Amino acid sequence: MRERASEAGKARSDSSLIALTLSNILTIGIALYEGWDVAAVIVVYWAQSVLIGVMTVIRMLDMPMEAMLRGKGKAKAGSPDEMVQLGGMAPEKAFGYAKAFIAGFFCIHYGMFHYGYYQFINPPRVLSMLWQADQGAYWSLIGAILLFGANHAFSFIRNREKDRKEANLAALMFGPYHRIAPMHVTIIFGSMLAMALEFAGYGANRPVLLFFLIVKTYADRQAHTAGHIFKAKTR
Repeated sequence: MRERASEAGKARSDSSLIALTLSNILTIGIALYEGWDVAAVIVVYWAQSVLIGVMTVIRMLDMPMEAMLRGKGKAKAGSPDEMVQLGGMAPEKAFGYAKAFIAGFFCIHYGMFHYGYYQFINPPRVLSMLWQADQGAYWSLIGAILLFGANHAFSFIRNREKDRKEANLAALMFGPYHRIAPMHVTIIFGSMLAMALEFAGYGANRPVLLFFLIVKTYADRQAHTAGHIFKAKTR
């Protein structure tokens, strides 16, 4: 219990978590100021989710060999001799192939999800319409995407050593799917809310954007914290 409270305290003081929260708030502030519609905001977060996938693959490929053994109910990671050898090859080489396979499987599965969102959201069409309507808003949107990219790169650098010591490949692979849930919620319930407000004669954008802010920022914080706290789960 004390360990979990300690980890929660560390999460609250995590500079990368603070930066992520501020990135979300700043993006919503820009969106409200520039008058983005819901589709433009979802494009930003879709791009962020893709960036999370890219950083996840980098984190997987950066993991040491002991990461394959963590999360299997062992108190310690174990020695390289405990690694399952494939076809008699050296443990290091076997782990390299296993890492590449898991990362490749993640790319295909995660990529399929986001390709489905791509077809639904149609980012090129949204960006083209935004460019024609307001080039300032267009560049603000691109800036928001780059802001999230910089944030996740900073998070990787800041948490790299901790991840290498405590993370396991299974936790890394499933962590980014926390980001998919709020996108589902926003697309389904956000669209329903927008239609209801429009039918009632009210402007729909601001309420839906605020709804997205609450759901998405909370999910981002939870997923970030879960993605970088492994010790309690792997003991």
